Amino acid sequence: MQDSFTLPIALTPKKTLLIGAGSVAKQKHIALKESKWEVKIIAKAIKDSYFENFNVEIGEIQDSLLQSFELVIDASGDETLGTFLWERRKKFGYLLNVVDNPKRCDFYFGAIARYQDLSVLVSTNGASPILAQSIRDKIARILPNSLEPLVEKLKKMRQNLKIDESK
Repeated sequence: MQDSFTLPIALTPKKTLLIGAGSVAKQKHIALKESKWEVKIIAKAIKDSYFENFNVEIGEIQDSLLQSFELVIDASGDETLGTFLWERRKKFGYLLNVVDNPKRCDFYFGAIARYQDLSVLVSTNGASPILAQSIRDKIARILPNSLEPLVEKLKKMRQNLKIDESK
């Protein structure tokens, strides 16, 4: 596998499949919901009560299902399923993240602290998500509680500069 690194990019919402309904899937689902992405969830069983409030399809993963998605996140913990998904990702054209298996990931989730339009992302390229979360939490503690007014002021200043430059 080639060396990889985290490249923070802004994605428009993608048609996303989340596989699993346990505690790890819950973390991924929360991150996706914070980003206002719609997510289809499929699992063999609901293992975390969090998912009782969402429409979780109970079942197996079939090829016909995979062709409908742009992103697939496997939080099932099933190594055989992760390999199955990895082998089909190019055929069906989706990007894959097999949680806790960096070799089976086209992308990683970073630990993100969000402040309206300001996002702080910490990543270890899949090596240690717990370390990334710890560093994110430390950064969040040192930042002021309300950054929104500052971000809005700088946003307006930037817009004004663009207007002035176009004259």
